[in-house]
Amino acid sequence: MTSLLGPRIFALHRLTFPLACLLLFAAIVSQSDAQQQSGQSKPETIKPALQQRIEERLAALEAKENAHTSNREVGYQWSRLGNDYSLAGEFGNAENAFNRAVESFSREPGDMDLYAQALDELGALYRVYGRLPEALNCRRKALALREKLGDPLQLALSQSHLAELDLISKKYKEAFRGADQAYCQMSGTANANKGEFLSALLVRTYAKCRLRRRAECLSDAQQAFALSRSAFAENSMPVGAALMALSAAQLENGAALEAEGSARRAVAIFNRELASGDPRVIFAMSQDRDCLLALDRKEEARKIDAEVSALHRLPEQPCASCTVSVYGLRAADH
Repeated sequence: MTSLLGPRIFALHRLTFPLACLLLFAAIVSQSDAQQQSGQSKPETIKPALQQRIEERLAALEAKENAHTSNREVGYQWSRLGNDYSLAGEFGNAENAFNRAVESFSREPGDMDLYAQALDELGALYRVYGRLPEALNCRRKALALREKLGDPLQLALSQSHLAELDLISKKYKEAFRGADQAYCQMSGTANANKGEFLSALLVRTYAKCRLRRRAECLSDAQQAFALSRSAFAENSMPVGAALMALSAAQLENGAALEAEGSARRAVAIFNRELASGDPRVIFAMSQDRDCLLALDRKEEARKIDAEVSALHRLPEQPCASCTVSVYGLRAADH
């Protein structure tokens, strides 16, 4: 499968909390002209199990399309493939897969909920890679579809996703308000998705930190971490997302040693699940580095900077907050 867009690369700025939890690393810049012309977006390495899963999904998709399987089933398979490509760090292929999912679900009026979900997945990908206007466009379209459906829980999902983009855009009061409303709606609904519930809580956590509501920020972060451990596997991506929020809140409250421990655990999770140059890995490394600086462990902090430099990232504009949303961190098999 050919990637639609050229590679997107990032850099790690020297940011100290609280900015580190929001302005993560540099925006998208092009690599060499040759890479742009090739249209490929390949990470340095793809974990063997993930590569095998991608190949199996491609083969299954080809078989389903040849058998004229329903648009719903084909769209679902494209969505799963998009998540795999995202974990592998292949932006162009992930974007293509999610667009194919959006196209498939849009053909059937009865699949409006899946259509909205696919738009959200594409929006999450754009958010991870700093494409904020595109992310906002996708999420507004998802909201419009959900307004037609009239499901309060689905509307809360869109509200949480848009609150996350408010957070990234430094609209902290709006982010808190949207995330808090979404969280309250989900907490009163028995069938609320645990991942989405956790995401809303994490957005609210970061918003409180940015609003200098430090004690409440820490309380939310501790609640999010407890929720992640009760609802997901111990070393899963949602737990890693909660650990990043906990680290940020601990550092904001002056507990640098505890913050460094939380950040290091998150780095280990992300390194195991994501490609080495993935923006989410780089952000977790930046949080660990900032904790080390707060502890005056400058040599260890410099080592992290050297590791990031080895990934050949170049500075530009700050981009999306890649560890706020569990939605953008979930594993492909959902």
